[in-house]
Amino acid sequence: MRGGRVSNRAQYILDHYRFVQSLPERYLPFFLPKKNTSLVKFTGKDGEDFEIHCSSSGFDREGELMLSLYFNKTPVSRLTFSIISTRKGYTAFIGGLQGAPKDTGPEIIKCATRSCYGLFPKRIIFEAFCTLMAICNVTEFLAVSEHSHVFRQLRYRYQKSKTFVAVYSDFWKSIAGKPYRNWYILPPKTVRKPLSDIASKKRAEYRRRYFLIDHIHEMISHTVNEQCSQSVEHINEPW
Repeated sequence: MRGGRVSNRAQYILDHYRFVQSLPERYLPFFLPKKNTSLVKFTGKDGEDFEIHCSSSGFDREGELMLSLYFNKTPVSRLTFSIISTRKGYTAFIGGLQGAPKDTGPEIIKCATRSCYGLFPKRIIFEAFCTLMAICNVTEFLAVSEHSHVFRQLRYRYQKSKTFVAVYSDFWKSIAGKPYRNWYILPPKTVRKPLSDIASKKRAEYRRRYFLIDHIHEMISHTVNEQCSQSVEHINEPW
């Protein structure tokens, strides 16, 4: 989607900002951010600091907006997207899904995952994205695949061949994404496995995962709709 002909790219940019113009004014700090804007803060199971920011895209040609998940002030997942116009109306198009910077190493992802009861950082950032889209009534999601990413195009192939290693399909499939041409159609919300279908020894961990996801959804909704002044520093667990 991104990185097609110049006329198409220009149209997608126009679509995005027309959509932003149509939003209530209170949403503009998040959809037209002048700086990194906090959506939610929360703590991990051992008191680790997490925060999700909304900002202008930090990755060229992948989209107009970016959501970033920080773990103890280190970015561990970033999702880049735009809102485009299709036959079905406005559609959220995810042009990139990045992990931690290369110099960070895999251990920080493992630590962040453990701190979130086994939820991967990419899953958390996608949940935040779903909440933000639900707030503005966008329910159609398309996502890039590793084969259709802008850096796979001929004019970038040599320039980026040593740096582009993203594999998106595995994650999209893990959240019930379906292949569509060169992209994926994603669900507007993830489906949860019923606790009754989970082995008893794992139910407590899944319950904590679901509670954390619900907390993130609730706090983002409050923040965007100006119903709370500060995100909660610590989750009051129900167990």
